[in-house]
Amino acid sequence: MIWAIALLSLSIGSLAAEEIPPAPDYAEIGRNQKALLKYDVFIFKYKVPEATQDALYRGDYSLLDRLAAEKNLKELFNLLSATVPVSFGQHIFQPVPLRGPSRDPDYYKPNLEFGARVREQIKERLAAIPGHTEMLVQGIDAASNLKGGHGMRLGNIGFLGAIGSMEAIQQLGRYLYDDRNLEGKYFYGGPDSGMDAPVSNAEAARVALHRALGDDGQSMEKRLGLEETRQWWESEEGRPYREWKFETGNLRPTLRKGPISLPPPAPLDKTAPASPPTANEVRPTTIWPVLVILTLAGLAAVLGFTKLRRS
Repeated sequence: MIWAIALLSLSIGSLAAEEIPPAPDYAEIGRNQKALLKYDVFIFKYKVPEATQDALYRGDYSLLDRLAAEKNLKELFNLLSATVPVSFGQHIFQPVPLRGPSRDPDYYKPNLEFGARVREQIKERLAAIPGHTEMLVQGIDAASNLKGGHGMRLGNIGFLGAIGSMEAIQQLGRYLYDDRNLEGKYFYGGPDSGMDAPVSNAEAARVALHRALGDDGQSMEKRLGLEETRQWWESEEGRPYREWKFETGNLRPTLRKGPISLPPPAPLDKTAPASPPTANEVRPTTIWPVLVILTLAGLAAVLGFTKLRRS
C-alpha cells in the first residue's frame, strides 16, 4: 500500500513537471472576440443568392464590376470565400445546371471549374483596388494582441494567400517576420484535443505565401521552411515582390513554372589566380634552394674545421 502511494505521488509529480498550459479565461476570450467583430468580414455564414449564382455561371460579371466600382470589399470577400473549395470538393456555389443530387462521380468537377472561373474574376477586381488588404491586415494586427484571436489572425493571413495579389504578397512578406502567437503551444482543450495548435503569424504567412505564388499544389517537402523563405524574400528573386509599388507594377504576380527556391551557391571561379602564400607558408618550389645552400654551408664549415685540426 505504501509503495502504491509512493508510485502515485511520483506519477503526479512527473505530470506536474510537464509543460501544461493554464486553463484559458473564457470570459476574457469572449470579450476579445466580441471586440474583434468590427474587423470581421465573415461575421455570418455567407450564401450566394441563386440569381447571382446563375448570372455568374452565364458569364455575367456586371455584379462584380459594380462591387469593384463601389469598392465594396466586404461583399467581394464574401463572394471569394464562397468559391474556395470545402469538404469533398464542394462549393457554396450551386448554379442551376449543378443543383440537385447526383450519383455521377464527376458531379463536382463542373462545380469546381465554375468556382475557379469566378474566383479568378474576383481576384482580378480586388487586385485593382488600392488598399484592398487593409481591412484584413487591421484584423490580423488587432487579433495578434488578444487572447482568443487566433481564428481571425490565421484566417485572414490565409485569405491573403487566397487573394494572391501583389499587394497581398507584400503583406505576407511583412508577416514572415512576425512571431506573435499568444495562444502558445496548445489549442484550447489541451494537446490531446485533436485540434491543431495555433502557429505564429510568420509560419502562417509562409504557407500563404506559397499559395499566393502558385506553389499550393506542391508537396510540403518541396516548400521552403520559414528561415529559407525569409532568405528567398530578401534575395534577388524576391526583390520584385518586396519592392513592388501599386503605381508602377503588375497588380497580380506572373505565373510561376515551379516552386520558389533558394538560388544555388555560386560556382567556384577556376580561372581566378591562386592566392599568395601567407607569411608562415613556404611553397615546395622555394624551399629547395634554401636547403641546398644550408647543406653546402654546413659541409664547408666541417671541411674547414677538419683542415685546421690537421695543420
